[in-house]
Amino acid sequence: MKKNVEHKVLPNPVTKTLHINPIKIRYTSIVRVLSHARPGLLRLLLVYSMLLTVFLSILLFYIWDQYEQYIQQKHVLTERLLYWEEVIETHANYPDAYFNAAVYAYRLKEKEKAYTYIEKSLVLDPLFLEAKQLRGQILAQRN
Repeated sequence: MKKNVEHKVLPNPVTKTLHINPIKIRYTSIVRVLSHARPGLLRLLLVYSMLLTVFLSILLFYIWDQYEQYIQQKHVLTERLLYWEEVIETHANYPDAYFNAAVYAYRLKEKEKAYTYIEKSLVLDPLFLEAKQLRGQILAQRN
């Protein structure tokens, strides 16, 4: 015949359980886990952390490279815009100069300046097809 034996439940030293009605939340101290871990697990964690460090370093290098390319491209676009603005000062009746200045202002996201240049280009040459197309793009983005 079996006797009713009362089992005592001892708390686990690694994991503690919080009882929040009706949700149970389990948390584990990382120090406790690592103190009871096997050497293979520690090596695995070390390799994982090294791979993560390498991956993040490569990602950071890629982001920095993209940022430098953006800055360089913005510098080139600004120089070209300044060039066409100088051409406009010397040749005020040249519609292509206004159009090119509008293109570079548009690429630099200076929409109002681009619109001003494109309007002046169309005043000088009302049949300038590319200028009409660019004006349509600028107006579409303004609305």
